[in-house]
Amino acid sequence: MALIYIKDSVLRSGTLQSLLTLIILQINLANGNDLVLVQAVFRHGDRSPTRSYPNDRHSDYWTQGLGQLTKRGMYQEYRLGKFFRQKYMDQNTFMSVNYNRSEIYIRSTDKDRTLMSAYCILAGMYPPINGSEEQWNPGLNWQPIPVHTEPLTEDHLLNADAPCPRYDELFAKFLASDFIAKFTARYQDLINKAAKLSGLPPTLIGLMTLVDPLFCEYTHGLNMSEWKTVLPFHPLLIQLLDYQNSYRFHTDEMAKLRGGPLLAELIGKMKTALNPVAEPSPKMYLYSAHDTTLVTLLRVMNVFNSRTPVYSSCVMVELWKPKGQGNPYVNVLYKNETNSNNLTVLHIPGCGKVCTLEHFINILKNNVSKDIHAECNSVLQQTSDVHVGVVVLSCLVALLVMVVTALIILLYRKRRTSMSYRPLATNDDEYT
Repeated sequence: MALIYIKDSVLRSGTLQSLLTLIILQINLANGNDLVLVQAVFRHGDRSPTRSYPNDRHSDYWTQGLGQLTKRGMYQEYRLGKFFRQKYMDQNTFMSVNYNRSEIYIRSTDKDRTLMSAYCILAGMYPPINGSEEQWNPGLNWQPIPVHTEPLTEDHLLNADAPCPRYDELFAKFLASDFIAKFTARYQDLINKAAKLSGLPPTLIGLMTLVDPLFCEYTHGLNMSEWKTVLPFHPLLIQLLDYQNSYRFHTDEMAKLRGGPLLAELIGKMKTALNPVAEPSPKMYLYSAHDTTLVTLLRVMNVFNSRTPVYSSCVMVELWKPKGQGNPYVNVLYKNETNSNNLTVLHIPGCGKVCTLEHFINILKNNVSKDIHAECNSVLQQTSDVHVGVVVLSCLVALLVMVVTALIILLYRKRRTSMSYRPLATNDDEYT
């Protein structure tokens, strides 16, 4: 089975893209192959900035506050849901057109924007059919579908900011590296100008703090005349966004600590789909997350191009199984255009155009997290072991000192008693 590698520069037309997507699907189906599982990790839609800065004159523009999904973002995610419906329901019969709880499972990070994005996608995927049992309210073209989540502090699967001491240590070392020092020197003039306008400290962290609010204000067409001579928004602002996401996962270990659990999850779900233990597993898993989530996943699959995933971008990991003889294989598709359905087929380096699940697992085995809690706390554990050792040694030394002191006191008392003791005289000669 031959896969087609679709370049972004080729895909300019939505019609052309739909045709190419259909061709890829038909090639698989024509070869007698069955789609077994789809796992899609997507970014939320357009949002308000997650932070502000002291001199931000547009801080009151965002009526719902910081980090919230906008109406534009809601529509972007709704369109992504329609795309899923077209690709996996209308173009083939892989998924039922009616919602079936045994076919699909949706998980989100515990953030308003990702939870709302998940609901918008489901609204696009499963509009109630008129007259059907799922139409519970004739005046509302929507039905409730569950979205699952976990606390951010416990979510190592999708939250790239979950507590991880080992990652924090590696990131602190990276910030103190010569690489960052040279990068800061390169942009020092820009950092100083940005600090003067923003009211933030003239540091690299200060500059990076500005990137998100300025990007959001720029994309919403707000008046930013004071920034025109400081930050040429394209391409520099986008370039800084790319730097920000790339450098957060600069080393392989940093990437693994953040993306390794998700890669392990995807592989585990594919194994289960081929060998269901009890009842059939879902055909589709949706993960509503962030740009950092997609970056870490692309990074641990060795296909990250150092470009920040756009709003409602999506990575789809498909598992196919040939009919009859043949090994199951993996397709990785990347939708990184907000307003079109253009797809890029990503090839895992070293896996060839047809990447069997076995090769996929073997090639990426070093990037899979086995025990994220142990991996994140490895440094603390070593430090804890040292502390325990020090405490035990201190206790032993203290006990030894106490024993020696007690012996010294005992011996001193015995000696003093023997020297001061004299028997009473029994004859008068002693007093003559």
